[in-house]
Amino acid sequence: MYLPVKRDTQVYVGASIHVPTLSDVCASLGCGTYTKPHVTLIPPTPIYAAELPFLLSRARTLCTVTSAFRLHVSGFDDFRPVSDVLFATVREGYDNCVNLAHLLAFGPLNVPQRFDYVPHVTLAQGAQVDEARRRLEGVEGLDVDCEVQVNHIQVDLLDEVGACTRSTTLPLS
Repeated sequence: MYLPVKRDTQVYVGASIHVPTLSDVCASLGCGTYTKPHVTLIPPTPIYAAELPFLLSRARTLCTVTSAFRLHVSGFDDFRPVSDVLFATVREGYDNCVNLAHLLAFGPLNVPQRFDYVPHVTLAQGAQVDEARRRLEGVEGLDVDCEVQVNHIQVDLLDEVGACTRSTTLPLS
């Protein structure tokens, strides 16, 4: 996982839609212990710890004016050679994810990104992608096709390696 450089007094914060219904798929691909299936809305971004209460309050308000929506994902793909990410493709709810990501990119979260935003469900990243690809090739019929109702998002604090240390659930309207 890519983490931008941060200062000593900063913490990493990110926002995502967790998709636990795909946890079994991640386990089948050998990546479920590290990567939890999710749609990234705001990638890990360094902020000053003192900004967190304001960010959570503002994000909570924005979520109350954002309607819940259905997310339909199917099929596997990856971003190689640009980025080591194996993902499930968002077929429905794409525009909802884009709009929510744009809404949440305010204040210190409104920073230039390495890539254009493309909603997808991350299943594996980094070194996990090679193993996941090998397993995909070796398991005939392994595919993903599911729908989930998105009623909330997660705002996560992340440690120095990108693991979640604290999560706040923000309901959508």
